[in-house]
Amino acid sequence: MSQRNQSAREANIKAIVSYFENGIKSNPSLFGIELEHILVHENGDPVPYEGPQGVARLLECLQKDYSHADHSKSGTILGLFRET
Repeated sequence: MSQRNQSAREANIKAIVSYFENGIKSNPSLFGIELEHILVHENGDPVPYEGPQGVARLLECLQKDYSHADHSKSGTILGLFRET
């Protein structure tokens, strides 16, 4: 890997770590991220919230592994969490 590519890679890693660190809550057992901001298809297009391959579908699939889900007024899953 060239020095330029290595520097770009390191900058990307720092940006990703910073993104997650900015999501740290005052209660260290809480952690939240906006999946629509980081999930992308192989071609680089962002994954939409709606649709068969969207974030909402991912949350539906993961729901069985979590004790609680937040829903919108229309019933859409907004987030998942579990007691630690």
